[in-house]
Amino acid sequence: MRKNGLASRLSIGFCILLLAAVFTNIGFAQDEEVPQQLLSYNFFQVKPGMALEFEEFVKNSIPALKETGVTEMTVLRTANFGMSGKYLFSFPLEDPAVMDAELSAPQSNVPVGIIPMMSALERMVVSIHTFMLIPQPDLNIPPAEDYEWKLIAKITMGTAPGRREDFIKGFKPIVDAIGKTNVKGVLIGQVGFGGNLDEYITYVLYDSFTEMTNNDPVIQKELAAIDLTPLNGVVYYRDSEVMVRIPELCIEPTVQ
Repeated sequence: MRKNGLASRLSIGFCILLLAAVFTNIGFAQDEEVPQQLLSYNFFQVKPGMALEFEEFVKNSIPALKETGVTEMTVLRTANFGMSGKYLFSFPLEDPAVMDAELSAPQSNVPVGIIPMMSALERMVVSIHTFMLIPQPDLNIPPAEDYEWKLIAKITMGTAPGRREDFIKGFKPIVDAIGKTNVKGVLIGQVGFGGNLDEYITYVLYDSFTEMTNNDPVIQKELAAIDLTPLNGVVYYRDSEVMVRIPELCIEPTVQ
């Protein structure tokens, strides 16, 4: 269902400062009969000591977001590894025709109350990084349809220019091997506009830190049992962090 003009305008503002009107669960799994849904990724680095205030702000904004047309929202934050105070919001990019209409939308139509909300958010946030993410369904191992995200091992890899096909060819058997272990799913997306076009983000889903730790040697055993294509020269950097889903900040879709 297409959002009204108010919700559409809010989506642009929230993309910049958390006021997006169309967040969605970070679902990479794609139905082959449905056109691929591009995603907008939004990373927020919160100022030290303001994480609880930031989360309370988001929680208190949920009723207003629902009124503007939000039907789904998932929020993740860094866990005990990686930089603390980092949050991820993801939502589908709108129909280009809707976005084109917003180019000429008058600024005077911004709802009353949005400006102080944005000012409050600016006070809590150090930086924002927003970019497009292109799901890679051919590489994914989707979780069960009713699976609720808990713990996510996020791995970011940069590939050398012109080596995307080599990366996909070499990474596919790795994903298949990981899928034979106790992981709950493996999801991969290629970074698009707004980020490094040669970068890929991989999510490995777990239920707990214990499960993740115990599963690591199992993954290594599966990888040792296959003939892997070396990715030296293809992948030139790799970064990892662990994120958790925050249920109280999420908006679950209504069951049809």
